[in-house]
Amino acid sequence: MLKQIKLCPSGCQYWNKSVVARSGKLLAYCSTLAIYFLDLDTFTIAKIIAAHDQTITCITWNQQNPAQLASVSMDNMLYVWNLATDIPDVHLNITSPVLMMEFNPSKVDELLFLHENGDIKILNTVTKAITKKANYAGIRPKTLKFHPSFTGRFALGCNEGGALVCHMNHDNVKKLDLPKQNTPSEDIQWDPLSDKYLLVAFKDGSLALFDVESAQILMAFDIISTGIKSMAWNKSSPGEFFTVTDKIAALKVWNVSKKNPVDTVKLGNSGISHISYMHDRGELVCAFKNGSMGVYSLLKKKLEFCTEPGHAETVFDISINPNDKNMVATASYEGTIKIWDLRNMKNIDTLHSDALGLGEFKGVMQVKCVLYGVAWGPGTLIATCTAKGEVLLYDYSKTRLLHRFRPTIEAPIYRINWSILRSDLLAVGTSDGYLAMLKIEGKNLVKYKMIKHPQAVFGTVWHHNIPLQIATGCQDGKIRVYNDGELLADIKAHDGKIFNLAWNPCFDNILATSSDDKTIGIWDISAKRPVASLRGHTQNTRAIVWNSEVPWLLVSGSWDATIRVWDVRSSECLHISSEHHADVYGIASHPERPFLLLSCSRDASIRFWSLEDYVSELELRAISGTPWSQLLGTPSLEGTAAISLMGNKSRQLSDLIRTQSDVDKFKTILTFFRFRTGEDDFFEIVNYIKYHKEVNINNLILPIEELFSSRSSKATELETASGMAYLGSALAKKEDRLKEAAKTHLKLGNIKQYCELMIKLGNWERALAFAPGFCMDYWLNVSQRYAQFLANNEKEDASAVYLASGKPDKAIQFYLKRRDFEDALLVASRKSSGVFTSPLSEGPRNPESEATEDYVLRDIVNKLAEDYIIVCEPILSAATHLSLKDTKAALNKLMRSHELSYALALAEIFTLPSNEIRLYLARRSEKKGLWDLAMKFVESEIQVKELLAAKIPDPTRYEHYGLRRLSEYSPLAEAALKNNQIKEAVRLFIISRNPQRAAEITIQKFRELCNTGDISEIFDLLQYFNFTSVEGISVKTKAEILAIGSLAGGISSYWRGYSITYMMLMTFTNLVKAQNLDLSIGTNFQIIANSILESIRQPEVGKDLLNTVMNPNARETESIEYLRGQMNKSHPSAVKELGRNRMRLIGGNLPANNANKKIPVSIFTRKAIQGSVFSFGSYSLGLDEALMWAKVNPFSPLNDGNLINPY
Repeated sequence: MLKQIKLCPSGCQYWNKSVVARSGKLLAYCSTLAIYFLDLDTFTIAKIIAAHDQTITCITWNQQNPAQLASVSMDNMLYVWNLATDIPDVHLNITSPVLMMEFNPSKVDELLFLHENGDIKILNTVTKAITKKANYAGIRPKTLKFHPSFTGRFALGCNEGGALVCHMNHDNVKKLDLPKQNTPSEDIQWDPLSDKYLLVAFKDGSLALFDVESAQILMAFDIISTGIKSMAWNKSSPGEFFTVTDKIAALKVWNVSKKNPVDTVKLGNSGISHISYMHDRGELVCAFKNGSMGVYSLLKKKLEFCTEPGHAETVFDISINPNDKNMVATASYEGTIKIWDLRNMKNIDTLHSDALGLGEFKGVMQVKCVLYGVAWGPGTLIATCTAKGEVLLYDYSKTRLLHRFRPTIEAPIYRINWSILRSDLLAVGTSDGYLAMLKIEGKNLVKYKMIKHPQAVFGTVWHHNIPLQIATGCQDGKIRVYNDGELLADIKAHDGKIFNLAWNPCFDNILATSSDDKTIGIWDISAKRPVASLRGHTQNTRAIVWNSEVPWLLVSGSWDATIRVWDVRSSECLHISSEHHADVYGIASHPERPFLLLSCSRDASIRFWSLEDYVSELELRAISGTPWSQLLGTPSLEGTAAISLMGNKSRQLSDLIRTQSDVDKFKTILTFFRFRTGEDDFFEIVNYIKYHKEVNINNLILPIEELFSSRSSKATELETASGMAYLGSALAKKEDRLKEAAKTHLKLGNIKQYCELMIKLGNWERALAFAPGFCMDYWLNVSQRYAQFLANNEKEDASAVYLASGKPDKAIQFYLKRRDFEDALLVASRKSSGVFTSPLSEGPRNPESEATEDYVLRDIVNKLAEDYIIVCEPILSAATHLSLKDTKAALNKLMRSHELSYALALAEIFTLPSNEIRLYLARRSEKKGLWDLAMKFVESEIQVKELLAAKIPDPTRYEHYGLRRLSEYSPLAEAALKNNQIKEAVRLFIISRNPQRAAEITIQKFRELCNTGDISEIFDLLQYFNFTSVEGISVKTKAEILAIGSLAGGISSYWRGYSITYMMLMTFTNLVKAQNLDLSIGTNFQIIANSILESIRQPEVGKDLLNTVMNPNARETESIEYLRGQMNKSHPSAVKELGRNRMRLIGGNLPANNANKKIPVSIFTRKAIQGSVFSFGSYSLGLDEALMWAKVNPFSPLNDGNLINPY
């Protein structure tokens, strides 16, 4: 019921050196406790491995066996992972801290360790034996690097200066160092094109290339004042290498023939802690100091991809801005508050604490000041509390620390709470036993009231209705409630300290508490008595939050890494989520979206959760047209209370919904019950299409007609804005803003503006080259102005030249080739409006050309929309189609992602066919036993309504829904059969609750059709079985109808492009063999079915089978031609094509937690399920798998005759 819908991953460590590795298309990086694997083709998270209990210090990939990756942590726990299974091949404690490790590139089962004490040890990953090779404690080695091709040779970078060159087969070493120096080395890298050249970077910024055989310096390069943090050779260009520093965002390009850098490239706005070169891709992997990971293309000279700068260490608290529903803040161990845009989880800003001399974290990570809590204030104020006993007050709009205030002693303050009724008051609990109520005066904090407690105070929480009432949680396990300093209640609540408290927003007297005794207490403060004790967490409880609309729902987080949902009326745990990898410290409930929650953890990730499934009955009623007022109820904690909306927000919406248009009404309802990325874009475009309302030009997706004004406005803003508006971003410098504005003008076809900006930047050659694209007179003007100025020559990129020379088609193809769909779409939209025509061309436009441009636009939009579907962002995908007013394609994407509520909204607004949508919503209602609601959804479809009635538990209810009596349907079925109306006969037998006759007729019809090679009619007949049970039919008939369902479903799934075809056809094969069924089917039909099965595994075998078909009829010929087309593709493409229409559900791309041993496994793939789970009995499928199955086969994959309803 608690569904994970989004993940903001942890950032990459910057304090350990060897925490990034790459093999094939996977890039791995480490946060504190987890290893993230990014797919370099799609730039999505492919998997997360989390098993370490302490900070991961290094990882390394076995390049000879790409399925193996090793990781080690500060507690000396080593794992050698089998990435095919996410299970370790090796798991042991290696007794001594490891600084670095590498697999021996010449021995697949040998792993070399560099220990903190100077030991060099070797692990055999097969025998698990560890042998000591040497000890170099005297020179304190810190880095280790095998030569990629010279067998057995490796180098050690040393803290006592230079490097050592060693060999696995002997103990002879060579020392490399700068003359008369003993400078610690920072990084070492072997030249991949030489056996003997080693590049050494030193701590002071020195850089030297050594010949390791002669121990001579071949080149001493210029010292880099900002230092060098990491280096990488360019294997594609002999003698070229790169260096970066963690001080500034600059990549320096060098050649061994020159002492100074040949080029400097700016990368983002953060220092860089690691780089490595990917020779096969021509790209650099960059790990930035702000926690983000990027891939830089040397060919395109741009960052192809960059993650958001996430926290790399524990996130202690998370809070949603009550004044801006789209702003979220997180506070972390790193000493930063990060502010995020909730809609896309882009990092808006980072607020830093000053260095307070905490030293080094566990001897590794330098921190400024640990931040434990965060709270939003009025206007643009935000506050945090620190491990040094301080409260920091910021103005986040100016990224400015306004005041640092210490209420008492220098000791941790763990929680901070801002009053929602008295915005000038906030409260903290102190380690020396005070409730400190603080007041804002101007830009400063002052003490308002200080209330002494017997022991340390942890949690504090202001009341939501009574301005000066506040509750505290104390080390002594007591709750104390005060009103303006007067003690109202003193309750012994727990055996351990109370860490957090939360008032129930629907009641004035109900308070929840979390504690170190592993329980959660629910208290009636007025009666001073317990209401419930929630038990189930196995470690200290921390985060607690009430649902603001369903008052008995409480969500909690614990050190046991789980989030639990409770019904406090019965003290029942309704759901356990184990997706976090470590302690869950913070959970926030959205003030305007009561069923959206965000959580944070020691695993440093931020996760989005939805309770939409728990209240789906209410949403179904709302979208079916039930008046909003009928969904409201009076707050109650009675066990018999029916689910309804009982909070303030739902009451506020009641009057609003009555006056809204259809578009705004659907938006209000859907955004209240659920959260989807792109919902604002979606509804604004819908309003634009239907009512011609203006759209927000800052939206990600815009109507094609609005793209120009939007981008033009942004370009103008870049030209005129001050640096303060972009402080802390990559566009903080005026030069960078002008360059970005110029690029945008060029894509818009504003060539003159582009040239003028180039001149401003001093780039006259570029302006001259592009000026003819506007007109020759302008070129002459620029030429005359250039005569007085000399500029440096700059290489042009292909797309810019195409656009300036009036070749937008080539520019579009260039962008498409690079998968820059947004740029392609922008250029294509401007081309279609006639912007990119040649200055010399005259005459009317060619209609055929216009049709071609429209096709190009649609092709680009389709590709961009498909990209959004692949990353499970269905609303953005639908909005992309709507940008071209393609409502049908948008509806298709919503159906493919099972967003039925959004699909119904779109269909209702634009009067699109909605029968299928309503059927699925009826099936969803049926699953919940909401028969009246189910019938309401299919009210206008009498035949479907009759079928649905066949499932009602009480057969006497037919007439209640305006249908015939049950007894009347059997004679009608017999009459239809007599008239050879097979389809109608089967339907009527289902309605008359006679599945035996319906199955027999279907089986007989199947036998007849098989000999024709066309069983399409069977698909329709089988769908009627969604509305009956086959439990009462004979064993033989049941087995036959199940087999037919699997065969027909397999073929149907192939035509639909589903990814379950193989499982479906194998189910048919297994059933026929196990039950010894006599389902004689035509030879050609059998060949075609077998070829489908074989083509999934071996396309060549599938093609050979097709060649054996004899005298095919028209339908068989069509199938053969289609299949041959698929099989002629390369095998990976064929497999990808098979899943081309695979359902992609929200959250379906989120990796499963490999550390969770109880995670459901798909009975199809035998792998951990990503996203929502559909369970039947003790078995599970991914919800996407279950939906694809149900759409082509009504029967359960278990072959037990039960129906499957995942809707």
